[in-house]
Formats: sequence, C-alpha cells, structure tokens
Amino acid sequence: MIPSLGEDSGGRVLSFETPEDRDKTKEYYDSLGRESAMFYSHTFVKGNLLVQINGELSDDRAAAYDAALQRLDC
Repeated sequence: MIPSLGEDSGGRVLSFETPEDRDKTKEYYDSLGRESAMFYSHTFVKGNLLVQINGELSDDRAAAYDAALQRLDC
C-alpha cells in the first residue's frame, strides 16, 4: 500500500523461478498500460524479482522505488 495514492493503491513484489516467467508477467503488466492509460503501472526488474506499482505514482517517486530495488543484493 502507498497511502498517498489512496485506499487500495500501491503495488506488489513478485518473485519468480525463471526469467521467462518474470518477463512474461512484466510484459502482461506493460501491455495493459499500452492498451489503456487506466491500467498503466510502473514495472521494475532485478534478478528474479518484479516490482509492479500503481501508475498513479509520479515517475520521480517510482524511480525511487526502482533505485531501492536495484540496491538489493539478490
């Protein structure tokens, strides 16, 4: 949850067994955003992790989440 975005808004961290599964899931979220701005979300990858965050979060704030992900040792 990201309280500043309102109730039931935030994101998720997903862990995958294979890069292929991770990439398919990332493409799913990315394709939703291409189909409709209403479904846009930020997606970031590091290792076997995928972070998906509500697209209403500003690009600057989303970049901070990406930077934190990239600092993880995974």
